[in-house]
Amino acid sequence: MRISLLGMSNVGKSFWAKKLEAEGFQRYCCDDLIEEKLAGQLRKLGYSGIADVGKWMGQPYDPQYEETSRTSLEYEKEVMEEIFAILDKSDSRDVVIDTTGSVIYTGGHILRELAKRTHIVHFETPDSVLKEMLALYIQEPKPVIWGGSFDKKPGEGNLEALHRCYPELLAFRTGQYGRLAQTTMDYFLLRSHRFTAKDLIRSLRRQRRTAKTKLLYQPKDSAIIRLMPDLVIMKFGGTSVGSAERIHTAAKIIAEAKTKHNVVVVTSA
Repeated sequence: MRISLLGMSNVGKSFWAKKLEAEGFQRYCCDDLIEEKLAGQLRKLGYSGIADVGKWMGQPYDPQYEETSRTSLEYEKEVMEEIFAILDKSDSRDVVIDTTGSVIYTGGHILRELAKRTHIVHFETPDSVLKEMLALYIQEPKPVIWGGSFDKKPGEGNLEALHRCYPELLAFRTGQYGRLAQTTMDYFLLRSHRFTAKDLIRSLRRQRRTAKTKLLYQPKDSAIIRLMPDLVIMKFGGTSVGSAERIHTAAKIIAEAKTKHNVVVVTSA
């Protein structure tokens, strides 16, 4: 079984990828592979490790962020293509790809190829742990591609802007992860001491047999795919369109996505 793990930073992807590796899976950690490509730049600054990659990238309000985030994303695309090439030549049946939380920004081609080769599993982040996730991010920042989800207002402090925008980032990503995934794993189940790697494998094998392919990844004779070969479906509802400010933020996210993909927007109130 070849699987990819999707989800926010600190949700447990790397933890479970290592657990699966101990059960015989071949593990590919995208964060580690990106760090290898950044080694020359990091070494000059005395940096090493994922936390230092976060320092190198900085926050979305830092002057270097636009360049470093773009560089990181380009390396991430390279890493994904390299993993695909390895998988196409490999006879390894059990593989786990520990993706970065930013894989959704790599573009339609990468995401389609990922879906062709792996069963995509989303580790969900429920609203009830939002404050905990934000605190972890503030305490130990990891490299994060914010896309159009960060919008600092005039007179607003940096941390104030992060606290306001992080829920919007989480809401946007959760929607994207959910639409890409063929299986979604419960946050609290994954944290149960009774739930083991063997349980996860059994659950995924069972769900993999019944999972339905997402519309975005239907064969190319599909009318939508033929007419719109790089399609991203974006859904906004509830609090994400609950005020003029939130609608404005959603519009910015859509406008940015439209520069890179064909976009279908679904809204609900």
